[in-house]
Amino acid sequence: MDPCDPVRPSVVGELGYRDDAPPWLSVYSDEVHQADAAPYRTRHVELMDGQPGAVCIALHGELVLLAKLWRPAIGAFSLEFPRGMGEPGESTIETAIRELREETGVSAVESSRELGVIYADSGLLSNSIGVVEIATSEAGLRVGPELTDAAWLPLAEFTDAIGSGRISDGITLAAWAIRAACQ
Repeated sequence: MDPCDPVRPSVVGELGYRDDAPPWLSVYSDEVHQADAAPYRTRHVELMDGQPGAVCIALHGELVLLAKLWRPAIGAFSLEFPRGMGEPGESTIETAIRELREETGVSAVESSRELGVIYADSGLLSNSIGVVEIATSEAGLRVGPELTDAAWLPLAEFTDAIGSGRISDGITLAAWAIRAACQ
């Protein structure tokens, strides 16, 4: 098996469900045909017609910003970086800055840089998520309606929270790994 093999399978996708309320969730049933193999069926989910999202690593000096949200899918609170779906025509950096402002009230951005792209679950979700690091010039917070709470954590406490399992959100962990690789 050559992972660099340029032969791509053909995929026949069929829309199985669409919810037209934002964020416009669509579920597709896909039949995948590969050379020299029997076809198989899988499914994938697409939000907002494939619009990319962004996750924001907000830093203020030696502090990193975390949001606390109730996540019904896991039946628990989750500590994670602010994130959200992009609006049509919006760049990844614009999405990250908008989400940071909407979720936490932080709007004083000193600098921003796009670090890379992740896929939250490449076997299920088709939307890409841009990873953006934002340096802020203010540490004040105004928690938006989507959040339970938000807090600036010292970097050492943040890494301890990862090691202890208090931070287990895959997007947050992947974004932090990309940031570490870009240092």
